[in-house]
Amino acid sequence: MQFAEDFYNHMREKLRFEEKNMIIWGYSVGTAVAVEFAKDKDFSDLILFAPLASRYDMGQKMLGFPLQKLFFLPNSFVSKDTIQNISEPTLIIHGNNDTVVPFWQGELVFENAAAEKKKFIEIDGF
Repeated sequence: MQFAEDFYNHMREKLRFEEKNMIIWGYSVGTAVAVEFAKDKDFSDLILFAPLASRYDMGQKMLGFPLQKLFFLPNSFVSKDTIQNISEPTLIIHGNNDTVVPFWQGELVFENAAAEKKKFIEIDGF
C-alpha cells in the first residue's frame, strides 16, 4: 500500500495531476490494493482486471481453507465489501476460465460495487 500512496503523491505533487483526472486500476492480486487504495480517494474511474473477493476467498481457493485463520488473522483486502464504499464509475474485466482468481470472485466484486455507472466484461475462454 505504501508504494501506491507514494506514487499517488508523486503524481499529484510533482507532476500536478488532479485527483479527479486519475484512473485507478489493478490486475489480479493487485486489484485488492487498488480497491483498498481507492476507498478514500476522489478519482475519475476504477478499472479492475480479474479482481479477487478477499484473502480468505483466495486462501480457500488455493489451499482449501483460509490460511490467515490458522494465525488468527482477520480477513484482509476484502474487495467484495470495500467496493461498496466506492461510487466512481467502475469497469471489471474477468476471463471465465481464469485459473488463478476464480471468475465468481470478479462477479461478486461487481455485484457489490456501489457505483451507479458500472460495467462487467466477461472474456470467454480467458
